Amino acid sequence: LTQASEKFWGAVAESIKAVAESRGWERAKHGHLMETVSRLFEETGDKELPRLTASAERLHSNFYEDPCP
Repeated sequence: LTQASEKFWGAVAESIKAVAESRGWERAKHGHLMETVSRLFEETGDKELPRLTASAERLHSNFYEDPCP
């Protein structure tokens, strides 16, 4: 489960980076991921974007803290 959490986060992060790159936005640092999500939310008004990204990021922290059974 721990490895699956990290792989899912990796897929989400790479998808966000791909969107940023396609729009010419910065994407090199972790902070740029959240900035991209914020910009997409502002453009679309889709409240699911920040919520789902936050959920995926919690799975990323699971890799380091291993709170899942």
